[in-house]
Amino acid sequence: MTTHSSDEPDSENGDIRLGPIESGDTPRFKELLVNNASPRNLRIFSPASADGLFYVVNSSFTLNTPHVTLYAGPDKSGPVLGVAYLNHIGGNTVGIGDPKSNINSMVWERLSRASKWTHSTYQFEYIFGEEGRKSFIWQRLRPKVFDDQGDMELFEDGKPDVVLARYESVGVFKWKKRGKMLILDGYGDGWELMVLLTGLALVELSRRRARQRRH
Repeated sequence: MTTHSSDEPDSENGDIRLGPIESGDTPRFKELLVNNASPRNLRIFSPASADGLFYVVNSSFTLNTPHVTLYAGPDKSGPVLGVAYLNHIGGNTVGIGDPKSNINSMVWERLSRASKWTHSTYQFEYIFGEEGRKSFIWQRLRPKVFDDQGDMELFEDGKPDVVLARYESVGVFKWKKRGKMLILDGYGDGWELMVLLTGLALVELSRRRARQRRH
C-alpha cells in the first residue's frame, strides 16, 4: 500500500469535516464521547447531542477489509471518512477518505511504534495548520488496573509538555461508555480527523492485545 500525503484531503461535499462539535470544558478543545455500539463497534457523540456524529466498525476476520472504518453519522449507512489497517508487528496505515469510492484520492499515513520494546508510544506525521508537516506522538499514560486501554496524550515530537489531544478511558466498567476524546481546535479538519483515526486505531490495537492475553 502506497503511503503519501497532501496539504488537505479532497472534500467537495464537506463529508470529512468534524464539525459541528460543541466545545468541552476547555474552550480550545473539541470533545467527543466514545460509546460501545456493539461488542466490537463504537458510536461517537457530541456532549451536547444524543445523535451520533460517527460510527466505528472494527473488523478482525474479513479479508481485504479495513480493520477500522470510520463512518459519518450514527451508523454505517453514512459515508466513509477514513480507515485503518492494523499490524501487531509492523507499522499500521491510516487513510483519510473512502478507498472503495476513490482509492487515488486517499491520504495515507503510517502509524508506527516509536519503540520496538513497548506499545506505549506511537508516531505519525501530518500537516499541522499553517505550520506545515510535523511528527506527532501518541503516548500512553499510566495504565489503569484491569483496563484494556489506558489514557493517552498526543503531542508534537520533541514537545511533550504541550498536549494537543487526549483520550480518557472510563476504566474497566465499559458496558456502554468507553471514553472521551479531546482534540485541540484550530489546526484544520484534516488534522483533527487524522488525530481521531489514529486514536481509534490505537484503542482497537489495545483491545486486540487484551483479547489475546485473555485467550
